[in-house]
Amino acid sequence: MFEHPLSLRKSSLPAPIVEELDWAEVLNVKTGGLFAGKVSPEYADHLRKEARNLTRLNHSQIVKFIDYCEDKHNPVASVLVMELCAGGSLQDKIHDNPAGLKGKDTLQVMLQVGQAVEYLHGKGLFHGDIKPRNIIIRSWSPVDVVVGDCAEVMKVEHIDRHKRPHGTRSYWSPYIEKYWRHSGKSDDIWALGISLLGMMAQWPRYLVKQEKLYPRKCVTHAQKLNTLNPGNDFVKILLRLLEWDHEKRITASELVRLTAERLEARPNFVEELKSPEGLPAFGVLVEKTVLSFGGLSVAELNQEFMDGKCWSDMAEIEYGQRTANVTTE
Repeated sequence: MFEHPLSLRKSSLPAPIVEELDWAEVLNVKTGGLFAGKVSPEYADHLRKEARNLTRLNHSQIVKFIDYCEDKHNPVASVLVMELCAGGSLQDKIHDNPAGLKGKDTLQVMLQVGQAVEYLHGKGLFHGDIKPRNIIIRSWSPVDVVVGDCAEVMKVEHIDRHKRPHGTRSYWSPYIEKYWRHSGKSDDIWALGISLLGMMAQWPRYLVKQEKLYPRKCVTHAQKLNTLNPGNDFVKILLRLLEWDHEKRITASELVRLTAERLEARPNFVEELKSPEGLPAFGVLVEKTVLSFGGLSVAELNQEFMDGKCWSDMAEIEYGQRTANVTTE
């Protein structure tokens, strides 16, 4: 038994942050406070490492550490206690919104996660496993998210060049795939780009045994989106996040500045979306000219985009994500 005024009960949270770890709701029986408890019978060292890292981090967009309870006689019964973020993960939101998230919500997420990453990078650290499942939702209206699963946060100078890189492979940067090791801060930026593709409902298919090709597939996809939507702010940010050369990739500070500027300019965003006469705001790669798009005018499509209804219609057919309802010659 823990010598601690906390009790565990089965979690009602939508999903765990890390697939191998489980959640429980934690009640402080003295104060009545409700928190999230992360338990890991098979990964006790991982949990201990995350607890140690969280005690050293202090940022509004990084999940808040509350306590760490460990039974020295039974380490597998350890519990990491954190703030309760009952909104689930960003992965849940992406799954529940197959047409993509609203434009403003996407910018808010990118700004807040960018601020957390900027904080880490400013301390000479990098996260190493940025992805929607590790972005936890405090609330969605208004958007308030935090970065979680900080077990692998480390100083760039401590990267072991001989150790297999950590993190989720579909979010690995070209540098990691080429050299099988981390470059550091730029890896987080790349992973933010892949996460943005997900929020836009634009993930190319990830094929087993073709993992090494995925970074190039994502860049090619972003470039095609740019061809279809020249000057679009989301796509411009995406291209800078997915810059192939890690030394030229946008920094976290630049990302924060750009997203903050776009949020301030949002009242004019619809007016800034331009498309050729007779074409929808976001086209689809088809063999013939698009004449109409679901019977909606360009202005209506622009508005639907801002409401988060047209992201997936930017997807090109090659990747088989979705065939848009278009009329061709």
